Amino acid sequence: MKSWNQEDDRRLLLYVKTGCTWLEIAERMSTTRESVRSRYRLITGSLLTGVMPLIANSPYPAYDQPLVTEGDALVICDPEFPFHHADFLNRVFELAVTWGITNCIIGGDVLHFNSISKWEANWQRPVKPGISEEAETELLSLELDPTTRQQLVDIILRNAPERNDGNAGEEVHVAQKELVKIGQIFKGVVYVLGNHDGRFLSALNSPLFADSLLKFIDLKEPCWRIAPFYFSKLFSGGREFRIEHPRGAAKSTAYRLASKFGVNVLMGHSHKLSLEFDISGKYWAIQAGCTCDESRMPYAAQRSTTADKHSLGAVIVRGGYPHLLTDQTPWELYKRM
Repeated sequence: MKSWNQEDDRRLLLYVKTGCTWLEIAERMSTTRESVRSRYRLITGSLLTGVMPLIANSPYPAYDQPLVTEGDALVICDPEFPFHHADFLNRVFELAVTWGITNCIIGGDVLHFNSISKWEANWQRPVKPGISEEAETELLSLELDPTTRQQLVDIILRNAPERNDGNAGEEVHVAQKELVKIGQIFKGVVYVLGNHDGRFLSALNSPLFADSLLKFIDLKEPCWRIAPFYFSKLFSGGREFRIEHPRGAAKSTAYRLASKFGVNVLMGHSHKLSLEFDISGKYWAIQAGCTCDESRMPYAAQRSTTADKHSLGAVIVRGGYPHLLTDQTPWELYKRM
């Protein structure tokens, strides 16, 4: 490969002007015919414009600005509303409030979207009879003695029609009421996309802006934030964490992601619990479990498999240190920490 200089360029232009062929020029300049032709095209283009032509930037967006959270935060993964595990979530939220945590990051699969799943159909079990929350509140506020009031509620419940709740609208309606409460508990909530959230996109069979999902669920900004990423960044105590909902769910995924990006990784999607360091020993590689209720998911509860049981888990990152929470966490002891 020839290294060209100004004198070479001057000679090349002279040879071309005097009618030399590309092969003759190549022999005289001790290089290849293609080399002299390419160099001639480059310098003649530069001569016409006065500067070397520059390649224009791509008009398509660069996906290089995921959401960033500063400070301590609670990280929950895979709640899969409305199939969430309310008891575990309430314990986690209570601890977060006790510790003064004001940020929450939901690491993917915020909604389950069972009704638009591409998996095989499931046998259904009717939901218990019910009435609206508004009607129940109105009944309970009647000025009746407690026994009479409860008898009235029981009669209505006993005669209310059964519901299957088997459509996306009903799922979102149930989920939305609970998600609004999360927005009331925390000052900021980050919605990381997951594969279950992607079911909504697949059902539409069309590209979609991420904030359209918030509008569909009716979650309000600026408390709720979303971006077209399956991960988010958290900076706490001078340390960087990637909150991931990756494509893979292997036991080594968090470990490999921490080494790949050189940061601490908290990962959802696998529904597994593990805590280790990457190969360098510098970065946390954590599978943060899930906050959904396995018993409410037909694919997991109706038919036995050899897959690992879903593990309840969450992480509070406080002062740059990740506290892994499980269903065996001594909650009262932790509240005093």
